[in-house]
Amino acid sequence: MRVNLLPHTNATITEHGLKLFGCYYSCKQALDWGWFEGNYRGPRTVTVAYDLYNTNTIYLRPSDSYSEFIPANLTTRSRAYENISMWELWNYQDLRKDIAATSRLKKRAGSVNLVNDLQQIKDTSAQQQPVYSKVDKTNRTRGISDNKRDERQYERSKKIAKKPTFPKRQEATITPIHKERSKPKSFKLPTRLKDLLKEDGSND
Repeated sequence: MRVNLLPHTNATITEHGLKLFGCYYSCKQALDWGWFEGNYRGPRTVTVAYDLYNTNTIYLRPSDSYSEFIPANLTTRSRAYENISMWELWNYQDLRKDIAATSRLKKRAGSVNLVNDLQQIKDTSAQQQPVYSKVDKTNRTRGISDNKRDERQYERSKKIAKKPTFPKRQEATITPIHKERSKPKSFKLPTRLKDLLKEDGSND
């Protein structure tokens, strides 16, 4: 009669046990039926009764009979919630939800602040850039072209200056080793002298 007077609700069948209010429970019968096995294909929920003053035990109601119930105890996975009331359990869970929500908000706020900071840096950088008119842009472009032309001329002049120069070829002075042979002296009389001698002989 006491169990029948307890509040009833549905517990979820999972691989870790019967899940109720974030806690996990187990019993021998549920293990024998294979409720917590990975290949279980039966009902996913079961009716249970719970005690508002104690989280240690819940009561399975596998049938509609008021005379049948099966106690299930907290598993080691949920031992942090032993020996407290259901109200305390709910308060803990609400506190955990608030902390998780606050953490998510802080993380989201941090992301928003980061985006705002990056946008502010971008805007500041854009404001610090000098503003050029159309004439200024034309002059800057012309100046770049002039600088390129001057640079090319400078490089060309450097190459010309580095071109090697060779000295003029000088004529070598040749000194003969052997003296030139002098021509043999001719003892022949000059032609005119011979004519004179002939003239003298004819007179004799």
